[in-house]
Amino acid sequence: MSVVAISREFFSFLRKKQDSERVSVSSTVLNLMKVTSMILFACSVLSTAKQFFGDPIHCDTGSVNVDSELFEHYCWIQASFVAPQRFSNASSLRYNHKEDERIYQNYYQWIPFILFFQGVLCYFPYNYWKLSESGKVAELLKILKTDQESPNNTGSLYYRGSAFLNIGSLAKSLVLKRGSHCAYALKYLLAQFLCVASLAIQLYAMDFLMGGNFLTMGTKLLYIQTDEDIKDFDKNPLLKIFPRLIRCWFESKIGMSGTPERYPALCILPVNVFNEKVFVFMWFWFIILLTTGLFYLLWTVITVACSLPRIFILRFSVSSSNSSYAFDRLVQMSDFGDWFLLRLIRRNIDSTTFTMLMDDLAEQMTTRAFQNFEYPTISPLSRKASRREDSSDAASLSGRISRV
Repeated sequence: MSVVAISREFFSFLRKKQDSERVSVSSTVLNLMKVTSMILFACSVLSTAKQFFGDPIHCDTGSVNVDSELFEHYCWIQASFVAPQRFSNASSLRYNHKEDERIYQNYYQWIPFILFFQGVLCYFPYNYWKLSESGKVAELLKILKTDQESPNNTGSLYYRGSAFLNIGSLAKSLVLKRGSHCAYALKYLLAQFLCVASLAIQLYAMDFLMGGNFLTMGTKLLYIQTDEDIKDFDKNPLLKIFPRLIRCWFESKIGMSGTPERYPALCILPVNVFNEKVFVFMWFWFIILLTTGLFYLLWTVITVACSLPRIFILRFSVSSSNSSYAFDRLVQMSDFGDWFLLRLIRRNIDSTTFTMLMDDLAEQMTTRAFQNFEYPTISPLSRKASRREDSSDAASLSGRISRV
């Protein structure tokens, strides 16, 4: 199957999955992680496409009488090395190199698998949250859309557009389940933490794999200004990480002298033209994602620990409120889990509908609080004592009146 066909099947699957998930319950960071995983999966497929880049390696053996295809396969699977650019041909490589100048690399053939595994790591936080959320908001939103004469109508009906919205039933459902959404919200917080952890792990893993040159790659590229800097082996990190020209030694069978014969070659890696652009983009994109994820995680932790930001955000989510007291009462009686669920509902309905929901919810919660209020019980003995006190007070009052 061609790469185009594979890509078409892959993106059609993602399109069907996206159509089935029309309810917005993910943060910007989680959605960006999902997009990043799609990009990495596509790059993983493209890096193996011979119709775009040809064979991954081509070697120049010079005058050595060795089969070129055998030589190329050997250099592809064995550890090749990069050396300073004064070695311009096979003969100079054979006699003018130093062992301590070699930088051995053998991760080129693993690039497609690395990109695929990174795509899995980026998709994991998003998928974890989707599985944990399990359509909870979608089920609540279904309560809004109901038939006017449905027997399930238990609250206020509002006509919006071409349908009735059963806001009262949704408010009643939220009141009955108030205080039971903390675990739901903590799973969302964990998904945000997994985004940051996944990006940090990938950055350090790539730096370890590439000999400590990946973390500083982007900053070094920003300092490149001239064409001479691009060709400088020490200033341009791409010449070390993704070189287009590598050196390789081919060890043959034992020769006439009884010792193994070694043949040098210069090899070109066309696929690194694509790989370097992918990983340069990945470096800058991961830094942006990691910074955004850290700020978003910090903000989420602040909203968990402090109720003032929750009140501020919730007030700006409604257009107006009929009762300021009822709204304040609603905020005071709601924990972080209730507030988080209301925020997800707000993402999927308009401001006017959400304002009506908040007013109805505040009214039902206030009414329920008064209904559940326990008045102090009075024993029969205390009732008799109170009656005696009332009778004595009445007698003393009548005596004062008679004296007057």
